[in-house]
Amino acid sequence: MAHNEDAHIKGLLQSLLTQKTKDVLIKEIVVVASGCTDNTVASAEAFSRRDPRVKVLPQAQRLGKASAINYFLQNASADIYVVESGDTLPEEDTIEKLLAPFADPGIGMTGGHPVPQGSFRTFVEFAAHFLWKMHHALALKYPKLGELIAFRNRIIEIPADTSVDEAAIEALVTQKGYRLMYVPEARVYNRPPQTIAAFFNQRRRVFTGHLYLKKTLGYEVSSMNAWRVFCILVRNLEPNPWYILRVAAVIAVECSSRLLAMLDVLSKKEDPYILAR
Repeated sequence: MAHNEDAHIKGLLQSLLTQKTKDVLIKEIVVVASGCTDNTVASAEAFSRRDPRVKVLPQAQRLGKASAINYFLQNASADIYVVESGDTLPEEDTIEKLLAPFADPGIGMTGGHPVPQGSFRTFVEFAAHFLWKMHHALALKYPKLGELIAFRNRIIEIPADTSVDEAAIEALVTQKGYRLMYVPEARVYNRPPQTIAAFFNQRRRVFTGHLYLKKTLGYEVSSMNAWRVFCILVRNLEPNPWYILRVAAVIAVECSSRLLAMLDVLSKKEDPYILAR
């Protein structure tokens, strides 16, 4: 799924076309280019001319990631679907590892291990690394899947207005009686927000989406359990005053973004479709 990702789509497609696989066959690679105004489509089409597995599906308008996923579901055909954003980058054997658990017929969805790119120099970089560290620790015990996911071909579409597409797929998969599995060895690198404002808005959007998902589908992602999150936090704190101070700042941002998300929902201002854009 890509919107103006010309700077990253070439690296992603090259990585996917050269994945090391043994038990997995990559049947096709579908690029849904939503409302792109850069060279994303042209770059992807150059790959499609080199390898027939690459298929480019342009969308004239940017209607949100959920819309892009539904467009993909309408045009793809395989036993298992893998979904990732155009600005991520998997390791060379990530797809093989991500799909290995599907040998168990009870597994309906898997998720990779997101690792933020960049250092810890800025607060936003630290916050991104810290939150994904917490995500990893939580998902090891209570699967919460995101950034790179795979699921069985049992879903026709996801709610078009959701801003948390991976969580919506979790809900639909578990409703069908399947289990979720986090695959920590399936590493994928993502790009964190560049500013505090972007980071705050992202966290607010995500929690609004989770609240909306609980309201509409009755599904609660594992990170909605405050006690679980608190226990994970305590177990992963480092005995360093500067580290603890920065963690406290991240917690303040997270709590305030969640508070505003709850106010959005209570005041009926939540509009996941707009937030997803």
